[in-house]
Amino acid sequence: MNKLVNNFLKENNNKQLYENYLKYPTDSKKKHLQLEFNEFYLQIRLLSYFSKSLHFLAQDYDKRIRDRNNQMLLILVDSDEGMSLTNLPDEDSLHHEFSFDVERVEDYFENKTLYDVVTKLTPKQKQIVYLCYVKNMSDKEISNVLNISVQAINKQRNAILTKMKRKVEIWK
Repeated sequence: MNKLVNNFLKENNNKQLYENYLKYPTDSKKKHLQLEFNEFYLQIRLLSYFSKSLHFLAQDYDKRIRDRNNQMLLILVDSDEGMSLTNLPDEDSLHHEFSFDVERVEDYFENKTLYDVVTKLTPKQKQIVYLCYVKNMSDKEISNVLNISVQAINKQRNAILTKMKRKVEIWK
């Protein structure tokens, strides 16, 4: 027999209605049994809906808490007073740490050909060149500083290298 029907018949009142209908079948008993079953089925559906809703809300809540905790990571700081926990620096302080004169990044290049290429780069490309080749930062670190995706950094860096390569090949 169906699991739903079995659970319906586990209740004494419903079981008596069913047995009474089997012994003395009438339309009124059949209607009454159907009404009770429909009510039972509706309760099961509501319970299922609430259970699933709570499950997904709990997952969403857990994800938001984990995200918030990841954003507020603590670091261990060794100071004169001893070890203590402090929040990581915010993104604004990271951006200020790497502020530099974008127009003067070409001064880091001694090769005349490379110097010429770098002078023709956009300010964003000059920032990438500075952070990548002068500060030796990874694409991930640069993306955090410039607030753009790692893929965009990689694409820009490859475009810069292609420009430099073409210019060097012309001068050979």
